[in-house]
Amino acid sequence: MVGLIEKEVKKHGDRAKVFPARNLKRLEQDSRNTMDSGLLDKFQKNIVNGFQDINLPNLDFTIRSIIIVASPSPSTVTVNFNWQGEKVPLKLPSTYMDMTTAPLRIENYLSDFLKSMGYQIKYAPRLPRNLLAARSGLGTYGRNNLCYVEGLGSFINLVPFYSNIPCEDDIWHEMFQMDICKGCRDCLDNCPTGAIVEDRFLIKTERCLTYYNEVDSKWDFPEWVDKSSHNSIYGCSRCQDVCPVNKRYIDDNKIKPIEFTEEETSLLLEGKPIEELSRRMKRKIKVLNMSDYLAALPRNLNILLK
Repeated sequence: MVGLIEKEVKKHGDRAKVFPARNLKRLEQDSRNTMDSGLLDKFQKNIVNGFQDINLPNLDFTIRSIIIVASPSPSTVTVNFNWQGEKVPLKLPSTYMDMTTAPLRIENYLSDFLKSMGYQIKYAPRLPRNLLAARSGLGTYGRNNLCYVEGLGSFINLVPFYSNIPCEDDIWHEMFQMDICKGCRDCLDNCPTGAIVEDRFLIKTERCLTYYNEVDSKWDFPEWVDKSSHNSIYGCSRCQDVCPVNKRYIDDNKIKPIEFTEEETSLLLEGKPIEELSRRMKRKIKVLNMSDYLAALPRNLNILLK
């Protein structure tokens, strides 16, 4: 059954591994060990703390396995902003655009496939995705702490599901960094804020640009963040763009650029709430999955457009 699922997922352009639900206890221990290591910064502690006790939900089926699916994302999405008589192309990094649509798409086709066999799945957004991918053998870590999946690179969304599919195999892979990282410094040398360092596996999240440019515009960037560091509407993709493993996947899944008029750009710079925007503009925001980051756009766009 496990092989059939992985084959079905691959038919849809994705990759998957099925993981025994009993191993969630081992993932909890992973999280506790990481918390006790003393290597985490404040932001990382907040993330890992939520994985120390994985409380399974009450579903209408017995959870026997976890399915972790890697779904390919566009390496870059171009968004054109018309401003002061010019069209300014800006980029949106991989994964943001289909962060909410990928789980729905996968759940739909997997549910249809499993229904006739009496099996069920349920999206599990609170499970530790990178850890699941590494321990299940689906992916490996890069020096940038991102997860890489063979055949897809790091331009992916990882989507976990609870399932009642039996999985008796003792699946538990060691976590390791890709071999190519040992002799490569590309992401380290090109990280605009020095978040990737040589002497430790974990990045310094408190220096990661993504950490700062996803939050509300009422919080300004620290003084040490040079304006030349900014390269995306939100998020940051420098470490992925320069990674030699990703070269073959750059420009895969190209989509047509989305364009905002000068009036629409002005509204985004003003920080107008989505309720006050036109139906046409709301559609663009929905396609780009920007609604969760609208509050960050006034600050970020103001720097990028200048």
